[in-house]
Amino acid sequence: MPTVKLIPAPKIVYPGARVPEVNDKSQTDCHSPGFWDSEEERLYIFNSWELPWRTSGTSLYDLEASEPVTFDVRQNGGQWLEGIWKVPGGKLYGWYHLEPDGLEKPGEYYGSSKVQQEKEETLRTMSIPPGSKFFERYPTKPKIGALVSEDKGKTWKDLGFVISAPEDLVSSTSSDAWYFGGEGDFGTCVDKEEEFVYFFITTFYGGKENQGLGFARMSLKDLDRPAGKVWKWRDGEWREPGIGGYAQPVIPVFEDWHSKQANAFWGPVVHWNTWLNTYVMFLNRVNDGTWNMEGYYVSFNPDISNPLGWSEPVKVLDGEDARQATAPDGSMTGWYVSVFPAEDYDNDNRIGRRARLFATGTSLWEIEFQK
Repeated sequence: MPTVKLIPAPKIVYPGARVPEVNDKSQTDCHSPGFWDSEEERLYIFNSWELPWRTSGTSLYDLEASEPVTFDVRQNGGQWLEGIWKVPGGKLYGWYHLEPDGLEKPGEYYGSSKVQQEKEETLRTMSIPPGSKFFERYPTKPKIGALVSEDKGKTWKDLGFVISAPEDLVSSTSSDAWYFGGEGDFGTCVDKEEEFVYFFITTFYGGKENQGLGFARMSLKDLDRPAGKVWKWRDGEWREPGIGGYAQPVIPVFEDWHSKQANAFWGPVVHWNTWLNTYVMFLNRVNDGTWNMEGYYVSFNPDISNPLGWSEPVKVLDGEDARQATAPDGSMTGWYVSVFPAEDYDNDNRIGRRARLFATGTSLWEIEFQK
């Protein structure tokens, strides 16, 4: 079984994204996909918080100030760019996590003063003030949409939604301040044969038995017309529809996402490792209902088409250690592990022997993959 070794490395901080309605602080609240443009000899990376922002440079060490991207259709809610795929010499495709505004909550429970107070305490970790549109949004029900860009991610055309949860699988009494159901907080990876893009989905369905990490895929032939072309894995087959279908939890939760004792893996990021000749998945893990980061984990699988082939996740970094290292003042959550090549930039779907490990957009560690 392969292993990983973390080595202290010079600090890198992504420029991040800003939400002026909340505060002026830049933050990275998601995966940060990127690609190398061989014509320009330039690296492009996307950080998101409510909206993707694009930065670029000749390396990870000289990234310029980021700028917000432009969508032809701005969805009603927050959009986080979680995965991309650049066709050599062609278009850039992307997939986003949407947290919709204005959804009706499934039950009177969410309007109680006690629940509102608990939500206020949790959302304060992201500087979300009571009374703002962001405060009113949550909890919500995320889903996943597709995009395409012909100018390296400066502007994007929305291709519609491709993954959403079954309508009836929600929690009417969730202790989670963020979600009462849905699918999102995902990662993507194009297989080494470049036949399919795979989606690694966190499911927030109602009922512990339905929750965990699910899997879906789409043929690259359908990149330009993805609606109805994504299929989720269930009972050994890729036949469950992406929209409204059930994503079987292959890596189940430890405790219900909707309880105060929530304990689960989430937000997987996956790549094909050219050094190990296997696929590698990094995961976040929370251990309570406020999404306290317990740690970051790694798993391996030689066959991305076999969801049951992932090894048992092994911890590589403690969550508290990551928080203290990146933000001793407590200003960062430690959420969202992200991995990018340390050398020989191509894209974050393909990584060799060395990579940089990021926590909330900050890297103090190099990963050495060991056979």
